[in-house]
Amino acid sequence: MGIFAYIILFYYFCSRVWFSTLVWYNQTTSKYQTYERMKKQEIEIIETALRNLQSALPTVVVKRLTPRNSNTPIVQIGAIAFSCVVRGDVKPSNIAGTRAAIQAAETTLPLLLIVSSINPTAFDMLIDEGFALLDMAGNCHIQQQDLLVHIVGKKAEIINAPHSTRFQVPGVQVLYEILVGEKNQLPSFHALAARTHTSSFTVKRVVDVLIQQGYVFRTEKGYFCKNKELLLDFWTEQYNSVMRPKIQMSRLRWLTSEQDWQTLPLPEFSVWGGECGAYLQNSFLAPASYEIYTTASPGDLIRTGKLAPDPHGEVTVYEAFWSEEGEALSMPKHILYADLINQANSRSIEAAEKIKQELYGNRK
Repeated sequence: MGIFAYIILFYYFCSRVWFSTLVWYNQTTSKYQTYERMKKQEIEIIETALRNLQSALPTVVVKRLTPRNSNTPIVQIGAIAFSCVVRGDVKPSNIAGTRAAIQAAETTLPLLLIVSSINPTAFDMLIDEGFALLDMAGNCHIQQQDLLVHIVGKKAEIINAPHSTRFQVPGVQVLYEILVGEKNQLPSFHALAARTHTSSFTVKRVVDVLIQQGYVFRTEKGYFCKNKELLLDFWTEQYNSVMRPKIQMSRLRWLTSEQDWQTLPLPEFSVWGGECGAYLQNSFLAPASYEIYTTASPGDLIRTGKLAPDPHGEVTVYEAFWSEEGEALSMPKHILYADLINQANSRSIEAAEKIKQELYGNRK
């Protein structure tokens, strides 16, 4: 082997080492910056929540026992010390991740969930499960030994509230493609852009956010999804708040009082979603709402003679955005999960959890 070949091999080796070092540095810097930002938000959530609770309970001891930057925050309320689990905005769409964080906490002290804000439905669900919780506004339910504090109806402070990412519809579609991919390794940006009919720039922005929030990491072999179970909750929140209103095509009402949805002859390229779709998959939930996804026209449903247009009707029709023209249509479990979470009631949440277990197994 000639000297030039050795020189080429040397430069190749150096370039590989340089690239690996650069990737490691970028990942480490990104993780550190994300950690620092999250720690700052956590401190703000705890201090604001304790300040507002103290304001509501001036004669009760309310204080933090550990330093501000402690990795295991402990607070005292009355005569009882609590180990804290801190979360951002909690709602039915992400309650599973919140529950998992509480259950993963390692402590001998009673646990207190402190959140920036919490949806009333999620608030009631966590109370029913026996969790103690407190939000930034001072709303709480804390029952431990002789201590019982229940405060509701206080409005949240909107000062430097933690920011939550909101994608546009193309970004939510990219997120969906990453979520449903069979492998943990992400396809190329070009492939994702082609599948979602969007730009590589949009794909890169979505992936950058996922890296920042800990759902995706990068190696020299490419990008990999870290935890699709948690990513499902993140996508569900994005889908229900951003994309669902955009893909709603129509609302219809039943022309018969029986509402026997199973006898409705669905047009080709139409499927039941929501509670009906969940019932068809596992028969667990008797439907009380009706959602149909289709690549056809709502007029095809009206021509069945069982439905009529009505802006306040019981049947909601959505565009089946995941389906390519002409291909057989089936109902993805990920979208069924989002449909059920969107109902925001305990029976639908329970059905959604069963679908998540079917997707990822019971990891409790």
